[in-house]
Amino acid sequence: MVEAQYLGLDSVGIEINPLSVLMCNVKCQSVKIDLKELKSEIQHYLNLLDKNIKYLESSMKGQSLLIPVAIDFNKIQEKLNI
Repeated sequence: MVEAQYLGLDSVGIEINPLSVLMCNVKCQSVKIDLKELKSEIQHYLNLLDKNIKYLESSMKGQSLLIPVAIDFNKIQEKLNI
């Protein structure tokens, strides 16, 4: 199905393994992504990651920032201590 998608052909497939279905959907739908939209989403992700890294660095120094974060820094700190 993935190869048919790349070639622009219609295809039908059946898969029982949920992980394989997910991988196939990601591969097939990635062909349809607009390059500008993809670059924008990547930049958004990198900006969010940068904010979270700065928050982590400042919190490790005993400071805090007023930045909403979506990362559990306690888990990261536990991993760093291992």
